[in-house]
Amino acid sequence: MSVSSTTRKQQVVLDGITSTATFTFRALTSAPTDIKCSVLTNSTTTVLTYTTDYTVEINSDGIGGTVTLVAPATTGLGTLTVYRETTNTQESDYDDYNQFPANTLEEDLDKLVMQIQEIIETFRRCAKLPIESIITDLDFPEPSAGKGLKWNLATTGLINTTYNADEEAVAAATSAATALAAQLAATTQSTLAGLYATTSSTHATSALAAQTAAELAETNAETAETNAETAETNAETAATNAENYVSTASTQATLSGLYASTASTGALTASTQALAAATSATTALSHSTTALTHATTALSHSTTALTASTTALSHSTTALTASTLALAYKNAAATSAAIALATTAILVNEVTDDYILALTDVNMLIDLNSAGAITLMVPSNSSVAIPTGSIIAIRQKGAGQVTITTDGTVTINSSDGLKTSAQYAVAALIKIDTNTWIATGSLEV
Repeated sequence: MSVSSTTRKQQVVLDGITSTATFTFRALTSAPTDIKCSVLTNSTTTVLTYTTDYTVEINSDGIGGTVTLVAPATTGLGTLTVYRETTNTQESDYDDYNQFPANTLEEDLDKLVMQIQEIIETFRRCAKLPIESIITDLDFPEPSAGKGLKWNLATTGLINTTYNADEEAVAAATSAATALAAQLAATTQSTLAGLYATTSSTHATSALAAQTAAELAETNAETAETNAETAETNAETAATNAENYVSTASTQATLSGLYASTASTGALTASTQALAAATSATTALSHSTTALTHATTALSHSTTALTASTTALSHSTTALTASTLALAYKNAAATSAAIALATTAILVNEVTDDYILALTDVNMLIDLNSAGAITLMVPSNSSVAIPTGSIIAIRQKGAGQVTITTDGTVTINSSDGLKTSAQYAVAALIKIDTNTWIATGSLEV
């Protein structure tokens, strides 16, 4: 039997119910234990045990077969990888002068080819230098707890890093969280400053209205005072006329009794005029009282206007203080962010087309380099289980504007928008719940 396919593994998505999975690559019918199985669930790999967790039946022609899970519910969900790992032995014994064993030789040759395929497939998953590289005999240094790997200054070999990568990452995450908290506080203070400013403007408007009312009341008081003075003048005139009438009546009575009737009539008229004068005086007194009331109202309005002006000044002072605090928080946030950036060695993932966030992008910078518009999609937690608390930085490296999108089940909260504002704009995505993110940075609507 020939080995016509270079495939040595296949993958199946488990549902916790289905117990069988088929494969189509070449295998030795005499060695079902060469078929291995592993399950990847939430970034954790579990290697299954033959007969305990699964059994294998290889097709009679050696091409493909069936894997049967002993307890699919116990195996659970995830991705099942079925692969061939041929035993590195040679058990055939060729005797001299015997009939040529063609089938045995062909199976041994098939086994060699399958072993070579498995070695090649394994090497393809290993890190390797490009064919143009002149570096040879590249060895890894002895492991050092908590340290990472980096190139030496001559770029001829790998060495351990000086610092503990996990400790630096924790410190960077702490600084980033502090910066975020400071930024949120600054945003809150800015919002309060805006509210105080709005309140101050409202009080200032009220003060202006009160001042206008006070001026109108003062004008009414002046008008009432003028009316009172006019009424007083009219009363004085009426009183003088009454005195003249009385005088005339007395003279007429003395000169002639014939004019007594006329004098009486004149006296009556004089009395009527005197009564009118008294009425005018009463009216003048009423106008004076009204004028005094208007003056008192005007004084009250002036006092209210003064109080409103004082309150507006107090709110303006508070708004200025809040604005100063907001600026201080903003500067603190910028300083914390700079410290976080300075203490973090950020890995860069450069992409040139529409991109979906992956688990490996956590604590990395995604460089989106495209001449045209490009989208960055945040997947649901069920699709890509990015841990809550993860921070992913993005940058519009190219001229194409970046739009942040979701698959419809994810919520992204942003006070600015979900598009980068310009080339080289930098923003950050922070996962705060299962399917909830925050977007902040140089963004626009």
